[in-house]
Amino acid sequence: MTFLSWLRYLLLIFLTFPLCSSSCMGQASPRTVNPPPLKIVTTFSILGNIVQIIGGDKITVQNIVSASQDPHVFEPTINTTLMLNRADGIFINGLGLEGWFSRLIQASGFKGEVFVATQGITGRHDPLNPQNIDPHAWHSLEHIKRYAKNIAQQLAILAPQHQAYFAKNAADFCAQCDTLTAWAHKTLLTIPKKNRIVVTAHDAFHYLGQEFNITFAAPQGTNTASEPSAQDIARIISFVRQHKIKVVFIETLANPRLLTQLSTEAGATIGGTLYTDALSDKTGPAPDYLSMMRHNLSLMFSAMQGDTTTSGKPCIETPPAITPHCSDAVIDNDAQSIG
Repeated sequence: MTFLSWLRYLLLIFLTFPLCSSSCMGQASPRTVNPPPLKIVTTFSILGNIVQIIGGDKITVQNIVSASQDPHVFEPTINTTLMLNRADGIFINGLGLEGWFSRLIQASGFKGEVFVATQGITGRHDPLNPQNIDPHAWHSLEHIKRYAKNIAQQLAILAPQHQAYFAKNAADFCAQCDTLTAWAHKTLLTIPKKNRIVVTAHDAFHYLGQEFNITFAAPQGTNTASEPSAQDIARIISFVRQHKIKVVFIETLANPRLLTQLSTEAGATIGGTLYTDALSDKTGPAPDYLSMMRHNLSLMFSAMQGDTTTSGKPCIETPPAITPHCSDAVIDNDAQSIG
């Protein structure tokens, strides 16, 4: 065979090989590519944690209001509007908590899904300011189960292929809430009804009180934007003296000055710090929702049982163990932005 013949032969093989590789050897199977996690924005840290628990590794969460900020009086910035426009979906508490949200959503031009986690929950009116609705439904373990079920259904709208996954996460979370509820009821059986009174900085625990038959009193209404009057403060001081309350509680986002003054004038001590409108950081006692509830209830029950220590450490029977739900996928607004 001449050199020219060999060249023609090699050229023929070269031209026919791609046809053979596709028709004779068959098409290669396409590689399965998992879609990236949904980018979810929530309005504050407690809600962000619940959404992350239900969404698991199928989502990332960024909070508009960081754990160091008060969601009642938050002021959005330009960066906040940019955050919304990169989101696949937004979750708000509702019940009037985010009075600033309608302005924010209008300024951002966001056209995606906005979900209300409290859908189906009836709010009560603030007795000090009847025009306000009490938004603190998350402090009820029964209500928070409604949050979880709502969120599972709402996330499934964005990612229907993960509906069963979201539903299972919600069911697991609700089961832990039921365990904590059972412990709380059992503990309350050891506390006389006349002692089931708690004084806090602002009226954030009505739904919890309704659930466990606990009386809560506070000088400030449900919205921290409204300052208590001198009459409101005098009323609570009289209430503390009348009921011989020995322990009152400050809150993480509230100025402790008011409760310090109140405790001094009423002859009570500070029993520790409650988490009302935000979680703690990861090193604190309330890095996730269930830890927050455990912490708050333990301090309250200790005070009801006569523990007047100012250490902030509960002296009651240890509440049930929980599965930690503090995730690196939840980002505070003042830490980083969704890319």
